[in-house]
Amino acid sequence: MSDSDVPDYKELFEQEKRRRQEEETLRKHEEALRKQAEDSGRRERERNRKTTFEELLRSIPIPTGKYCPTRLELWEDCPALHQEVYSSVCRYLQSENEEVPRLFPSLIEIEGLANRFVSRPISSEQELELYQRIAVEDHVRDIITELCKIPAAREEFGLGDGIFFDNHTNSLNRVDSIGAAVSQSSSIHHPRPDRFFMHRVDSETTVPLTSGESKPPHKLSMATIRLGLRPMDLWEHMVRSRKMPTDPTERLKYNAQRLVCSAMVQQYHVMIQTGQAVGYLTNGFCDIALWIPHDDPATLCYRLCDPTREIGGADLNILEPKTAIARRLCLCLVSCRHSIRSQDWRNAARKRLPLWQTSFDQIRSEIPKDDLTYDILHSDGTEPDHGDVCIRDLKKLARRRLLDIAQTLQTRQDLTRIQQHQGESEALAKSNPLHPRNQHPVNGATRVILAAMEGGILDDKCPNVKHHRQGLDDSKHPIDADRLVHLLKKQLDENLDRNCTPFGHYGQAGAPFKVTCATYGYTVVGKGTTSDWWAEVAREATFYQILRKAQASATPVFLGIVDLAEIYFLHDREEIREIRHMLIMGWGGENPKQTEMYSEVLWQQIMRLSREIESLGVIH
Repeated sequence: MSDSDVPDYKELFEQEKRRRQEEETLRKHEEALRKQAEDSGRRERERNRKTTFEELLRSIPIPTGKYCPTRLELWEDCPALHQEVYSSVCRYLQSENEEVPRLFPSLIEIEGLANRFVSRPISSEQELELYQRIAVEDHVRDIITELCKIPAAREEFGLGDGIFFDNHTNSLNRVDSIGAAVSQSSSIHHPRPDRFFMHRVDSETTVPLTSGESKPPHKLSMATIRLGLRPMDLWEHMVRSRKMPTDPTERLKYNAQRLVCSAMVQQYHVMIQTGQAVGYLTNGFCDIALWIPHDDPATLCYRLCDPTREIGGADLNILEPKTAIARRLCLCLVSCRHSIRSQDWRNAARKRLPLWQTSFDQIRSEIPKDDLTYDILHSDGTEPDHGDVCIRDLKKLARRRLLDIAQTLQTRQDLTRIQQHQGESEALAKSNPLHPRNQHPVNGATRVILAAMEGGILDDKCPNVKHHRQGLDDSKHPIDADRLVHLLKKQLDENLDRNCTPFGHYGQAGAPFKVTCATYGYTVVGKGTTSDWWAEVAREATFYQILRKAQASATPVFLGIVDLAEIYFLHDREEIREIRHMLIMGWGGENPKQTEMYSEVLWQQIMRLSREIESLGVIH
């Protein structure tokens, strides 16, 4: 037997070792997926099973702290603003001097929708959501889409590239259960579903211009709104004063005020967090338009928009914004004219506003059942301050409401649909200088950050090398990681609106920010998170230190931690997040699930990274 025929036992041993490691990694991966599926199935079964008496009681949300206005005032100029906006819309889409364009759904289609909605009254959050989306929001979106095609209208209203609506669920603001909520360190309320947002699309970014809180009419009736809505010193009258009227009629009014104020404060809280000037509260039959003055955030101005009263039995005047669609359209267009308030404004407002520990559902549960079913709250609406319109009239009005817009705009054409989150995130990634496709050479930004952290040599090919060098005749990076993190913290504490931009997809526990050091021009990623998730996210810093040798290879370059002095109020399509902490690091690259890499090549890379991480004593 020649030497060439002798097996290389060492190589065979290494091959077998790698094969077993890959099998073990694959087994662990499959086991994790199986456990995840089992946990998901268990949670779904628990959600679908009937509750016990105790679980039923615990399901009512506990009161949480919400930013509370001290004063409610009537929004005096709201009707004039709506009329001004609506007249402009009619001038563009309903000109008397030109042939009226036929741009919208046909009468037969709208009549079909009307027949569906009048078949039964709204009796749940889901039915209200469906009604709002199909009967109101879709029409508003279609009208604004057509306005966006008219350059003069797009400029007048500040429409950008269009709008879209969505409703939200929570992930980053962590509330795993009612019991967990009790033990949270933060007492600030985090919004739950039943809220709708309107976003403006500006090529590569989206801006949440306005939002609305919805309460179904069986929880917040027309009569309750009419009875409870009035100007008042809200904080003094509703929060500090705990005197319950003994007179039955006065007690009804007081309870109605508590319900209406609690619902309005829920929406006000969101407007403060997102920096929105305009918002609304709706029960499906009416809207309460809301506005926060820029120079007086402690005052909440309101205006009741009630088509059931404003239209009545008279013929509809198409030149006046009285229908639900027209009112919502005007509110949305008014919001387009208001700039989103800065992070500084939000933090300043937050510091001066009191917190109201309130829950709409709990307040409602505390009101005696007899009071909720009292005749005055369910009359035929003959008195201006009492009662609901009867169901028969509501059905007629709902049908007319859907037909109003179609009586003058009757035919259908294909409508331009706004790109959704995936397209926007891709556009953001393409415009992001940290994105691998925009780097030359690939991973150049990571190389620069790693060199700066280690006191390395400046790269003359880097487009920001002059900014990094700061006019000094030195070939080395002028600062190290500690200095960079210190400068970033100082910069962020001074102003959160400059050189700090959210981008890309947000994860369950963190949201990525593009953060640029204004002094030296280094751009890094800040993984922002809330106080609720910080204990878990902070553990990553420990692992990055352990995996220091794998930085820029298997893990991003980790630089340090920044605890923000102020809150960054971040809004995305999932929720409103109060960012308090950041992990500062280099760009880590694309999500493998979003790349076009061949699966076998991707799997080989995953195996390589897993072995590198495990060699440093960490099982991932």
